[in-house]
Amino acid sequence: TLNSSISLSLSLILFLYFCLLGILASCVSDEIIYKDNKSEMKFTSVDGKKINLLDYKGKFLIVNYWASWCSPCVKEIPELIEFNKKYKDKANIIGINIEHIDANKLNKIIKNFKINYPNLKEDVIKKLLDIDIVGFPTTYIFNKKGHLVKTIQGPLLMKTLSSYIQ
Repeated sequence: TLNSSISLSLSLILFLYFCLLGILASCVSDEIIYKDNKSEMKFTSVDGKKINLLDYKGKFLIVNYWASWCSPCVKEIPELIEFNKKYKDKANIIGINIEHIDANKLNKIIKNFKINYPNLKEDVIKKLLDIDIVGFPTTYIFNKKGHLVKTIQGPLLMKTLSSYIQ
């Protein structure tokens, strides 16, 4: 019967439409890293440089939590270094070392690993978004407008990370 076929087709189309809406809605989070209060956006890197996150607006922002004792963290550092070299025009990386060690010791570790992106003294995610970090490494990817688009736990490959900024 023609009416039941049309009804079934319409139901299928509506189902697919709402599924697609759900998928698209889950792609961008309500969490946004850029705040109106400009003083909240200023941080100091481990080597003493001033960093204003508002300067990063318009590019993807990758915030990576790591520790030198964490073997998956150490494994992904070369991938992050290579990503930073290749995609510096599209994205910025910020490292957050969670070891709570003094700046001199941490700077030595950073130099030893040849990390080419800033590492902050303060926890950006905790300060701006109040999200708890569950394990390490954890990486947050924010789009050009500052919306959280992906949280990744575990070591990253450059290929995986680059797929989120295309």
